[in-house]
Amino acid sequence: MGSLLLRLLTPVGALAVAGCAALTPPPLATVAIDTQPAGATVLAPDGQRCTTPCALDLSRDRDWRLRVQHDGYQPVDVTVRSVQGGPEARPVAGNLVLGGQLGRGIDAATGATRRLEPAAISLVLERRGAPTTIPVPALPEGR
Repeated sequence: MGSLLLRLLTPVGALAVAGCAALTPPPLATVAIDTQPAGATVLAPDGQRCTTPCALDLSRDRDWRLRVQHDGYQPVDVTVRSVQGGPEARPVAGNLVLGGQLGRGIDAATGATRRLEPAAISLVLERRGAPTTIPVPALPEGR
């Protein structure tokens, strides 16, 4: 009897788990990075790197500090923030029907209810050692 019950409940459990996987987006978000000039190296603290224009897949459950560097140009640090809500927060609605408190807790723990901002970064890099231009008011004529 126990074996028959197990055989009957196993497919139901598999469908329930598959349903949750379909409702929960991956805990990663893609952040696109573009620079002028192109060819800068982008470094993430977890060891990921790419050459612009490029994209990194970053975990949505934390903030990130990305380092953008290019030979002959000033390095730039960019902060990408993990924020609550947005289109990625939809799994919570699915959990109200299927997953209940357990599903909401898992989504919160994995970052499924969060998004990264900005999702796209565009930078104009400054040449290293380039003089800073300060606007100087013009002198009146005749002086």
